[in-house]
Amino acid sequence: MPTEEAIPQKVEQLKGMIDEISTESFRIQAMADMLKSKLQNRAENVIGLVTDGAPNSLNAAIFILTWRIQRPLDSNKRLSWIKIPLPKILRLTDDIISDIESLFTNTPPIAVIKVDGVEVGQYHIAPVNKSLTFDATASWDEDGEIVSYEWDFGDGTPIATQTTVPHVYEVKGTYRIILTVTDNGSPAETATDWVELAVL
Repeated sequence: MPTEEAIPQKVEQLKGMIDEISTESFRIQAMADMLKSKLQNRAENVIGLVTDGAPNSLNAAIFILTWRIQRPLDSNKRLSWIKIPLPKILRLTDDIISDIESLFTNTPPIAVIKVDGVEVGQYHIAPVNKSLTFDATASWDEDGEIVSYEWDFGDGTPIATQTTVPHVYEVKGTYRIILTVTDNGSPAETATDWVELAVL
C-alpha cells in the first residue's frame, strides 16, 4: 500500500519529467518556461498536501493533479498547453492519483490477545494473585502497521499502552479484558479483542 512518504518521491519524478518537456511541445513556445514553472509549483503543492495527510488535503492534491497538472498536459484536451502527446507524464500522473486514492482505503488491523504466551479464545481461567502476561504481539495489520495498543483489564486499573503487559488480579471474580489496537492508516482504523477471565 502506498504511503504519504512514498508518494512525494513519485511527484518529484513528475517534476523532473515536467522540467524535461521541450519548448517545441508547447502551443505557445514563448511561454514554455513560465508554464513549466507553474506546473512545478503545483506539483510542489501536491507534496505538501500529501505530507499533511488529512482527507481534505488528499482530496485537494487529487484535484490539482487532475485539473491543474494532467489536464494542461493532455494534448487531446481542449485548452491544453501542449500540442505533442506526453503519455509517460500522463501515466505517471494517473499512477500518483491512484496511489493517493488508495490512502482512503485502509483495512482495519486484527487484534489478538495471548495470555502467558497462549491464544486463549474469549474465555479463560486464572488463579487469584498470580502475575499473568498479556501479549498483543500476534496482532497485525495487512496494509500498514499497528502504532498503538491499549489494554483495559476491567478491574479499574489504569489503561496500559505496552505491547506486552504483566497484570495481577488480587480479587476473585470475572473480568473482561479488552485490547484495542490502532493502525497507521489515513484515516486510522482500530480493532478490539476481548477475553472473559474468571479469577478463582
